[in-house]
Amino acid sequence: MNQTTPDITKPSRRRPWLSRIRRTLICCGIVTAVIASPACVRMTEDTPSFRHTHSEIRAQRKILKDNPIDQLERPVLLLSGYRAVPTMVERVRTRLCDMTTGNSEEFVPVAYTFKGEIVDMAEHAVRKLEARYPSNDPEETIEVDVVAISMGGLVARLAAEDPALHNREGKRLRIKRLFTLATPHRGATLAEHIRPDKAAADVRPGSSFLEDLNSRVEERDYILVCYGQTRDGWVGATNTAPPGMEPYWTGGTLFWSHFNAPSNPWFLVDIAKRLRGEEPIALEAGPPPRN
Repeated sequence: MNQTTPDITKPSRRRPWLSRIRRTLICCGIVTAVIASPACVRMTEDTPSFRHTHSEIRAQRKILKDNPIDQLERPVLLLSGYRAVPTMVERVRTRLCDMTTGNSEEFVPVAYTFKGEIVDMAEHAVRKLEARYPSNDPEETIEVDVVAISMGGLVARLAAEDPALHNREGKRLRIKRLFTLATPHRGATLAEHIRPDKAAADVRPGSSFLEDLNSRVEERDYILVCYGQTRDGWVGATNTAPPGMEPYWTGGTLFWSHFNAPSNPWFLVDIAKRLRGEEPIALEAGPPPRN
């Protein structure tokens, strides 16, 4: 009986890009399912870093919305979280825009849903900013304030460093103030168990990426303001500021606390007042008692 000898030189029909798309869709599906229902439960009244109760913070939001300022001191770059659909960062833009100038053109939202490396996310963010606000400086972008959700805070910190340090293409992101919302500055607790791509592996507590980035945190030339909330099973409230710093924090929500951090009214009012050049409402940063 004649048998056909397999052609061992025939290239594999496996498609690595297909598995990457599948992983991305799974991650996006989880994130979208969570943020589709905005606040699963009411925020707690546990707000030691702030001076306002829940009803008072609602009143503050109304005052800011009813009294817009003419213009921000500088544009605001908004960076999304890991594998998040653009809806999340667009929602933050809407709320901050309503409490500041009402002009959405001053805010540049960036999502990187299909990117699995933090370096690629940083390059993408810089390109997006350059497309909206081109800089004449060949080395760095225009000066911006940055509001970053979760992993977006690490994207901003990396983008603000010399590109040569990370073999990154493009300009350096010139930051004046960086506001981070539930960012895994010291790592993400979930990444200790689940790491579907390099970006997730890089936020494992103690990773070489974080150790390298945090070794230069004192050398930064911008103001860093960190926010975190408890019951955060993805990042952990105690991880939301770099070593040597502490976050402004509140209690979180009973479910999906990490994903509700970008909607935290204390955080957003405090950021809006800082963007407006007004006295912030935060009292004092301190170590959260738990994750």
